[in-house]
Amino acid sequence: MSKKSVVPVPSSATHATMNGPGNSVCPPPPFGNTSRSSNKIRDVRRMFSRAAPRYDLMNRIMSMGRDDSWRRFAIEEAKFPQGSLILDLGTGTGGMARSVARLVSGSRVIGVDICSALMALARVKQGVENVRWLLGDGGHLPFSSNRFDGAVAAFSLRNMPDVPQALSELYRVIVPGGKAVILDLVKPEGGLCGIIFNLQMGHIVPALGRMFGSNPEAYSYLPESIKSFYSSAELREALRSHGFKELLFRELMFKTVAVCIAEK
Repeated sequence: MSKKSVVPVPSSATHATMNGPGNSVCPPPPFGNTSRSSNKIRDVRRMFSRAAPRYDLMNRIMSMGRDDSWRRFAIEEAKFPQGSLILDLGTGTGGMARSVARLVSGSRVIGVDICSALMALARVKQGVENVRWLLGDGGHLPFSSNRFDGAVAAFSLRNMPDVPQALSELYRVIVPGGKAVILDLVKPEGGLCGIIFNLQMGHIVPALGRMFGSNPEAYSYLPESIKSFYSSAELREALRSHGFKELLFRELMFKTVAVCIAEK
């Protein structure tokens, strides 16, 4: 198989090698409703497939050019051991996977996602030898337990149809002592940060989506996905309740971006 190929893998598989593809974008609730979750996976996959051509551009604009530096900060703080096998959950166009591959010496990275259009762009942008792509569902990962030395999820956990299930899967596939890195947008808890969030997400982001994006619907979805996601305090509690031990938690960009590093 070509190193750049993307091949769907059934969710019932118990193991995957370094030859595959992936991406995922779909809203968190409702939990535990398989039919409605499947519908949301389908709808958001279609929406982000349409947005794919300008996906990276819009992320750069919405983060004011900071998204790459946030990824780098999170990876460097995690201090993954040399030669680690790392899972990138919801890899999208592969930005986090490529950053891990470049920053962690000797690492091997498997990027998993459900959106084939975004993963096709990940293949084009690949630029590194030690990343493979796997088309798969973050709530039902096709890997055996204790498979990875660590895992990362950059701006993707919020888009899972069942966030608790995705966290359970992350915990399952990481080895004991392995680290999980979560980088995501979080719901601000009132005050000035809440006012800034409402202005940015309620007006500025949708306007930018209409100006620069090929699919304004995707950027109207973004504020709603954040409102449906955790606050910083809720994210920390969710990780603890799934068995993770918090090692670092940092809030960025007026407390609307969270970096969490936790250990199994």
